Amino acid sequence: MQKALKERTSECDSLKKRLEKFERDRQQWENQKRALEAKQPLDVQMLQSQKRELTMQLDREQAEKQELFLQINSLIAQLADANRDTVEEQKNGPLKAENETLKKQMDNILAIQSQLNMDVQTLQDEVRRKSQEVEKARNESEQLRVIMDSEKSRLECSLEELQRELQMKSAALQSLMLVKQETKMSEADSAIITRLTVENEELRGEIDQIRCEVESRVTEISEIKLENETKAASLQSELIALQEEAKRKEAELSIIQNNVSKF
Repeated sequence: MQKALKERTSECDSLKKRLEKFERDRQQWENQKRALEAKQPLDVQMLQSQKRELTMQLDREQAEKQELFLQINSLIAQLADANRDTVEEQKNGPLKAENETLKKQMDNILAIQSQLNMDVQTLQDEVRRKSQEVEKARNESEQLRVIMDSEKSRLECSLEELQRELQMKSAALQSLMLVKQETKMSEADSAIITRLTVENEELRGEIDQIRCEVESRVTEISEIKLENETKAASLQSELIALQEEAKRKEAELSIIQNNVSKF
């Protein structure tokens, strides 16, 4: 802007010098005119021709002078506009600085808003994933409970069946023992008693084994159930924490959006 002012001022000075030159030329022409008028008696025709030429030259100079005046006025107006622009720029300097500061603040707010949007989206995705994990853990726990209950029922049925078989064989063995006490038994009867006794012992062993297996299954079911419940509870706690974090981020995002709307 200062450079433009200097250029305009230089142009004005140049035009003023040209105007001064035209004024000197006009004065010179006046002097020549007076000199010619003094010589008129000698050669009027020649003087009249010179007069016409000088008149035309004067007209041209007057036209150029008028043009110079117009250019000077135009440059003065431009100079005034330039001065006014300089004053306006000086006045608006603090406003521009404030606008730049506000623009930077706006850019920072928009960057924070963008980051919060991504954080909220990430948290929402994590909440959905944790919800699915919690639901999966609960479903697995329920399926395992059904399987274990079915296995427990099967073992208990086998145990009851063996117990009934043991009772029947024990009753048969007891009957044979009573008969043996009352009458002399044959070798075949003795063999039957021996076989039944062995079978009873085997059945008792199987029953004890099944009881141990049932107890082991029950313990295993309880441990797995407790593990799944603990896992589900942990996932539920993580889910609640993520939901609270998501709510906090959403609240921050809402505040940022309100601030953005004020600009």
